[in-house]
Amino acid sequence: MQHFLAQMVDVFRLELFLQLCLATLFGGAIGLERELGGKPAGLRTNILICIGSVLYTKLSFTMAAGTADPTRIAAQIVTGVGFIGAGTILHARGAVVGLTSAATIWVVAAIGVALGATFYSEASSAWWRGNQRRACCRCMPTPAPPSWTSWRRLSAGRDSRSSGRRAVARTWTS
Repeated sequence: MQHFLAQMVDVFRLELFLQLCLATLFGGAIGLERELGGKPAGLRTNILICIGSVLYTKLSFTMAAGTADPTRIAAQIVTGVGFIGAGTILHARGAVVGLTSAATIWVVAAIGVALGATFYSEASSAWWRGNQRRACCRCMPTPAPPSWTSWRRLSAGRDSRSSGRRAVARTWTS
């Protein structure tokens, strides 16, 4: 019976199916949080990066099969994802934007590599720690949303950033 179950796992590639499902779950959870926050690199991007990392890692272990170093492809995943992350970083008007998106892409790829290499507990731990960000940072002050800060400036009758001139009503888009 145990031999039959091992054959069924091999025939249907259930381990790969499990890895892809976990990649969809973990990448999707991180992407959904970003999508709901209106941030770039949302749901589809994170799912695709995580699934791609799983597939390339699984392929490298399968293709190497004792003849080559399977970690070489994982190293190329890190390099390729670094270029994708670099593309999300923008420098405009003295401000750097997109660092969190780049870091998110990098971590999602690392979770995918861990899943592809069958390090399930490490991948789930990284995902869980990333989602505990809000629970562990309650002691840090959270900035008010832009609509609230602009309302305070408008209700005070002047814009604190413009040396006493009247504030102009702004529309904030998300």
